[in-house]
Amino acid sequence: MAQQSALEYIRGGQTPFFRLPQVDPTRGEAAGHDAVFLGVTFDAGTTYQPGARFAPYHLRRLSALVQSWHPVHGIDVFDRVKAADGGNVAFPPFDPPAMREAVQRDVAIVLEGGAAPFVVGGDHSVALPVLRAQPMPHADGACARIVRSSSRSMSGRHAASRSSRSEDAVASRGASS
Repeated sequence: MAQQSALEYIRGGQTPFFRLPQVDPTRGEAAGHDAVFLGVTFDAGTTYQPGARFAPYHLRRLSALVQSWHPVHGIDVFDRVKAADGGNVAFPPFDPPAMREAVQRDVAIVLEGGAAPFVVGGDHSVALPVLRAQPMPHADGACARIVRSSSRSMSGRHAASRSSRSEDAVASRGASS
């Protein structure tokens, strides 16, 4: 039996997020889902503390033991939301332009299939291709809202100023078209 290619392994060589079905967005398998988890194993753009590339692996590993029942709302989340794990975005390591192209492509494919991409991992340079994959605002003024989270603790005035800058960036992008 031949060993699978490194890019094939990067795309699907892990436990699926919340033990959800695995799909390959590049083959059109994300269509018909409400949400698709995409991992980005890249942190070559960081200037201080690398490690964001491990986030998809650790979230998948930890979520494997979590049930989908929401005790406060009394619902099974995945009875209401058709979700899947789209694997990791595959690109050659240490190649920022290839990473940006692959992330933008895969996020756009998920969006075209009608699903919301749940992008996890990667350093701050991952945000730009995710934003570029978003369709421009519709005639009714609706536009995509982007939520980006960091594992680093943010508090006080700094957190508020970063949050408002992010929202302003998204709002101005929508207003310019």
